[in-house]
Amino acid sequence: MSAAASQIETEPRLPPAWPAVMFGCALHLMNGINLPYFPVYLEEARGLTGAEIGLILALSTLFRVVAGPLLAAWAEGAGFRRSLGLTCVAVTAGYAALNPMTHAGAIGALAVFSYSLFSSTIPLAEAALMAVTGRERGRISYGFARALGSAGFIVGNLAGGALIQAHGADIAIKLIAGAAMLVAITTAWMDGKPRHLASGARHILPAMLSGLGLFRNRRLLLLTLAGAAMQASHAHYYNFSSVIWTHQGIGSDLIGVLWSIGVLAEIALLFAAARALSHRSAELIIAIGAVGGLVRWTVLGFAPGLAIVYPVQILHAATFAATHLGTLKAISEEVAPDRIPVVVAINSALAFGPALALSALASGALFDAFEGLGPAGEARGYWLMSVLCAVGLGLAIAAGTGRKRLSAP
Repeated sequence: MSAAASQIETEPRLPPAWPAVMFGCALHLMNGINLPYFPVYLEEARGLTGAEIGLILALSTLFRVVAGPLLAAWAEGAGFRRSLGLTCVAVTAGYAALNPMTHAGAIGALAVFSYSLFSSTIPLAEAALMAVTGRERGRISYGFARALGSAGFIVGNLAGGALIQAHGADIAIKLIAGAAMLVAITTAWMDGKPRHLASGARHILPAMLSGLGLFRNRRLLLLTLAGAAMQASHAHYYNFSSVIWTHQGIGSDLIGVLWSIGVLAEIALLFAAARALSHRSAELIIAIGAVGGLVRWTVLGFAPGLAIVYPVQILHAATFAATHLGTLKAISEEVAPDRIPVVVAINSALAFGPALALSALASGALFDAFEGLGPAGEARGYWLMSVLCAVGLGLAIAAGTGRKRLSAP
């Protein structure tokens, strides 16, 4: 047995299950407020245009391409408590500083800084859960642990929507900053011991570059790109669904319910994942997500009323959760356990980086181009999201044709 393998067996690679679950729940609670209501805050409280909001979110995803893998590589050497703790404190400070800002340039810069740094912590939460969950005796399942995080997202959706409905969009940034502080606090219970897979911050860049080398694996690369296309298909939904629904006369409290329906469906799939999807290929799971996306975004492109939106939101279980599970399944099958945090971060950087950035820019431009037509015009950007789902479906099929599993380097 190699020294490295022995070291991994004798030292905990990541925090114990419940501290990791607590961190994930707090992180998704924050995301449940940030994701649907931050664009509303930027438009209603700060008066930004659709193109400006799209640019902010696009730049945030581009910065995440570098920030996410670097943060993961730092965590390999410095430990999760230190790296995530300091990062979450910086995120809290960034969002809190937005509240008194009045200069448009300063608002944009702080928004990009805070959003990109916050989103870079999400793949590390996923890697932590992957390491401390599984079928071994005494471990909880990944689906159960991740579903608890999704439940936190719903709490953020509903509570955020109700408070914004009662007090206006200005309160959104205070809620986001407060949630970020809670996330920072939960890092205190995470494992403070370095994993010693790298010996310190000076090895961050080599660790990231070696992680990139793992994507020479054809199957891993194709499925990562398929997942990236699928996650990028959410750009119009993430950026403008709340704005479009507001323009349709739907209150923030009901918008929170709409987002929550999608996440409830996601939770249901996550609970069922171990039994329903464990014997399915990653290619098939991602393809299911792509087909669901073709239906979901095509229908939402017609700006339907609530009677149709309610059931369509259930397809979030396919577009997000199935895609997410399929991608993580591919990573777990093709990558050695000790490299999973960096690979998950790189995958997340690709999925929520260039593809989502370009999708966000196009989404913002389409929103502005058709804004004069009201919600029916603003919703047309969803049809571009359908095209991305078709791309994701094609890549998943390509990964499955002539499939030859390659061992990770």
